[in-house]
Amino acid sequence: MDLKKFIYKGEIFPIYCLNNGIPFDDFNERYVRMRKNKKLDKYSDEYLIEYIIRNFYSRKPTNSPYKCKYFVGDSTASEFARQQGVLPSSVKGAIRSGLIKDPNASVAQIAIAFAERNKNKYMFTYENKPLTDACKDHNISREYVMIVFYEEYPDHDKMTDEEKDAAIKIIMDTFIASGITKRKK
Repeated sequence: MDLKKFIYKGEIFPIYCLNNGIPFDDFNERYVRMRKNKKLDKYSDEYLIEYIIRNFYSRKPTNSPYKCKYFVGDSTASEFARQQGVLPSSVKGAIRSGLIKDPNASVAQIAIAFAERNKNKYMFTYENKPLTDACKDHNISREYVMIVFYEEYPDHDKMTDEEKDAAIKIIMDTFIASGITKRKK
């Protein structure tokens, strides 16, 4: 489908984008990428356009696609996730997939339901921070930390949460002391 000729809410789509602060080229790139995804073949063009607008261009506090965030009440999805003790990336992923399944669902409903289902699951931490945030702070690849963890502790599923945190602390401290900073860009 040629988005330059598509009529959306009574306007030619590029004009709609211009009037609503949506960069048309950025939108078109997202749309083309989603159309190439075989898993999304079952969805209509109109559905994907609604999905993209809803998820990338219609959030508080602005309509800027570069400041897009999911909000749960007055908190960002990341803040909400940390308050609930679940991984922020998991909550965001649940919101994205939940909105694909049902574009009329509320972000808050999806996030709250996900947090309830995953509240007691373990989250890796370092110095009382989620491991992802700690790795960013120290410019270390989280994936690299996890590879070392799984190699060094093959019976990790039998470890307590405190033992896992202690193991992560040893790995992170070693990386920091050695100056290992294999952070992906």
